Amino acid sequence: MNRRSLIKSISAGSLAAGPMLSLLTRSALAADSAQRIRTLFIFTPNGCVPDLFFPPKGSRVLPEQTAPLQSVYDQCVFMDGLAMFGNAGTHEGGTIKCLTGYTGATSNAPATSSIDVLMGKQDWANRATTQISTPSVQMGVDVRWKDDTRKISWDEGSGLGSIDDPRIVFNNLFGSLSANTGDTTPVSTERHSQLKIFDVINDELKGIRSSLGSIEKTRLDQHTEAMSVLEARLNRDYPSGGTGGGTPIICTAPDVNLNGITDASLQNNVIEISDIQQDIAIQALSCNITRSLTFSYSHSVSPTVLEGLSQGDHDLSHLSGSAHTQSKAKWSAEIAKFIEKLANTPDIDGSLLDNTIICVVSDVGDAAIHDHYRMPMMLAGGKNAGLATGRSLDFRGFGRSGKKGDGKEAEVAISHSDILSTCAAQAGYDGIVMEGTDNIQTSMWTGASDTPI
Repeated sequence: MNRRSLIKSISAGSLAAGPMLSLLTRSALAADSAQRIRTLFIFTPNGCVPDLFFPPKGSRVLPEQTAPLQSVYDQCVFMDGLAMFGNAGTHEGGTIKCLTGYTGATSNAPATSSIDVLMGKQDWANRATTQISTPSVQMGVDVRWKDDTRKISWDEGSGLGSIDDPRIVFNNLFGSLSANTGDTTPVSTERHSQLKIFDVINDELKGIRSSLGSIEKTRLDQHTEAMSVLEARLNRDYPSGGTGGGTPIICTAPDVNLNGITDASLQNNVIEISDIQQDIAIQALSCNITRSLTFSYSHSVSPTVLEGLSQGDHDLSHLSGSAHTQSKAKWSAEIAKFIEKLANTPDIDGSLLDNTIICVVSDVGDAAIHDHYRMPMMLAGGKNAGLATGRSLDFRGFGRSGKKGDGKEAEVAISHSDILSTCAAQAGYDGIVMEGTDNIQTSMWTGASDTPI
């Protein structure tokens, strides 16, 4: 069965559900440019303790390392039993793999691009429709090591660093707009592309009308009136300002306070910087400056010492499960905050979260042994992305065996690249299939009842 037939069968519910036919509730609305599906990739460092990260199959109660996400559980899908295949091992190999699916033998620069970059390039090629001004954005918090072994975003073999200084990110994305002066200079009017066409046509008709005779003018006026009815319907169906009204939203710079930020505070006030960076990222997605954004919390082998802790994230990951939980739970709390902010941001037909697919990745699975099995991946999102959320899925025992970095070759697992490729397809991108993908229709959105959950 070819891919097109498979998608149709899944949509019609005619396939017997397999282990990866489990998350999609229906086709997303990404094909409609008004219903913009954004993608947000969030990286957290140094893996996890799998049994403290994943809830038991079918449970709605999250264990210690993900407990802060309990408040947004209904917007999340946890997936145990995923692996990053390929020989490249330990932190460096996983860093390169997590958004590229790289399956090379060593931790070298992949000769391919990461999924966020591929999405951004496709959006940019179609910018007359997408209306974006930046292909993709790479940003984060305390990403202080700049060599390529710590970069997760790649452009045809060149590593792209994540900018962790909100002063720089703000200027890059919002230019001269001030966050604190009430400046309402539009960044994007965020009108549906069909409505923009009406503006162009109406201007042309005004120029033509003066040269027509009375009969032609009457017919033209009737045509113009019919178009106005259609325009009104589109304004009703695709309100740019969120859930109500049809007035195009005026996009402003995010209201963040950049005063007092120093180079030292970027490392010493991680939670404060996270808040600011999240607000900038959310406004960039809301304003349609970009549709593809990657947000890195530190980097692999992270030395970041989070507030209230005495040791860096990487050191804690090699002590004990309870020690690693101290930092892992704090990263989970930041992700929960991110999800809540997205849910509280109005957008077309709901909230920004409703129109966003969030994919959380890391560089290793079990932090203590550096393997690439039981990767701490999770998805989150809202109704228009089609995600069947509020679930914990266990895919162990499904998939295939093979090299997964350091060890676990005999373990059967689903490729994490399947998740990446399906996210791209579900968000409406054409032909983006990541290296290492076994089945582009992992179909994490079907809600199949006989999948182990």
